[in-house]
Amino acid sequence: MHRSKKKNSKVSAHDAPGTRPQSIVTNDQTTINKINEKPSIQSESAIRVLIGIVGVSLLSVPICYMLSYMQQMKNSLNIFLYSAVICVSVAPLTYFLLIKHLLHVKKETYFYVFTIFSFTAIADLLLALTIDEYSSAFHFYLNQGEVYLKTSHGLFINYWDGTTHYILYLIMLYCMLKQKTDTKFFRFLSLFWCGSIINSLIVLLGGAALGQFGTHIKPSYLLNVPYTVFPIIFLVRQFSTRSNFIQQERKKMKKSLN
Repeated sequence: MHRSKKKNSKVSAHDAPGTRPQSIVTNDQTTINKINEKPSIQSESAIRVLIGIVGVSLLSVPICYMLSYMQQMKNSLNIFLYSAVICVSVAPLTYFLLIKHLLHVKKETYFYVFTIFSFTAIADLLLALTIDEYSSAFHFYLNQGEVYLKTSHGLFINYWDGTTHYILYLIMLYCMLKQKTDTKFFRFLSLFWCGSIINSLIVLLGGAALGQFGTHIKPSYLLNVPYTVFPIIFLVRQFSTRSNFIQQERKKMKKSLN
């Protein structure tokens, strides 16, 4: 009888409500805290990567000043080759320094495209400042590169690319980092960017070919090809996913109504 009472007391002690071991309670609490902290950690890492991309894009300023002192920049073919190599090298630099550990981003082609375009957007802003005589970094490019950028439409397209397009690149890159590319916001920004840059290039390249500098076309003219090809491909990709996007939006509306 005495033993059975002891057994019953042990069982009741284990089964009694509110008597869970302290270690289990603390473990549960830490798990809940980790779940709650996960979005903020992702936001912080996305912001860090974005700041790194801004830093990479700003490297175009010292690079342009360095190129302006090189004797090789007096040749138009050298300008084209140096510019192409520098722009392409931005992609591996971004990969190894910033996004090597991010599985969902490093396979996205347009993440690298937007990073390179953000780099060249700062260069375009510096180019516009050179045309307005606020800088001396890009005189070599205006003489032996894209001479037609000295025109009024060339000037303002560079300002537009260095400000509006640059902001769009950063926002779209942030959306990619946060895996929010299926939202209305990202879709609107991406379509706006496609329309803006395609329209800008129609004016720029058309004016370059038909304007007063039509006889001064140099190899650097080919640097505009990626700005023509990638926006069109991106636009086609966005339109091809339109039906899926509409279906997702309808599902969200049904869930909200229910």
